[in-house]
Amino acid sequence: MYGKPAIFVPLPSKMANRQEDNAKVLEKIGAAKIIKNDIINYQNLSSKINSLILDKEKLEEMGKLANELAPVDVLDKIYNEIEKVIKRK
Repeated sequence: MYGKPAIFVPLPSKMANRQEDNAKVLEKIGAAKIIKNDIINYQNLSSKINSLILDKEKLEEMGKLANELAPVDVLDKIYNEIEKVIKRK
């Protein structure tokens, strides 16, 4: 599913920080929040979750913003790629 607000905890990488880079795209437009892996704990995660749950308008706005980045025909594209792989075998 797409169009959902998210809290990302990107795994650190010495080679390339791709997970964090991808999460930052969504955080920058307001569709997601990031908690760094090295600082995550019960307290800051539950605080972030609770603040979002209590703000229904914020959750709705984050979902709308996330939906704007989602490809329109993503399911068709995935299906077509799977079909190509199956036909090759």
